[in-house]
Amino acid sequence: VADGSITLPSAISVSTADRSRRRSHGVKLAEIGIREARALRRFLAVRPFGRYRAALVDDAEQLTPEAANTLLKVLEEPPAQTLLFVVCHEPSRLLETIRSRLVAVPFGLVPMAQSVVGLQAAGASPAEAERLSRRSGGRVGLALTWLNRKSVSDDGAAAFRAVLAERNPAKRQQALAAVAEGPAERIHEF
Repeated sequence: VADGSITLPSAISVSTADRSRRRSHGVKLAEIGIREARALRRFLAVRPFGRYRAALVDDAEQLTPEAANTLLKVLEEPPAQTLLFVVCHEPSRLLETIRSRLVAVPFGLVPMAQSVVGLQAAGASPAEAERLSRRSGGRVGLALTWLNRKSVSDDGAAAFRAVLAERNPAKRQQALAAVAEGPAERIHEF
């Protein structure tokens, strides 16, 4: 998105990490600007090739006022067959008009003991499950990603957590595309 091109037909991701690719020193910029918001709006305006068009706006509290107003226009009249995920770590920094159009889905960290049990059920050895659980800090989707070396697991909730945990914009787009192009039941699980 940072260079104005959309590489995958069914998914897009916008975050402050995307903008760092434009900087020669790889410094993460502190905002999501109008350019990224307009690219998102253009992307969502095109009919999806799959069943749905999916978009992830990560670090939404970093939207500039202009970008926030562009996102608000999308939220007021969302295109058909669109899944829009807005991730925000500080909701109070979002415009009230944006917050009023979103459904909050709080995610907490999973206790280490539960994470270890889940990772063992997914095929990890006890030592590996403990190591991954500790390393992921309660983010089971991230631990499963490391365990399976995949971006998305078979479980919809884990898929969503894996997408959120993925910091590489290209891999995040691939994970979103996999969900968007799948069966409708998978999207509802997501």
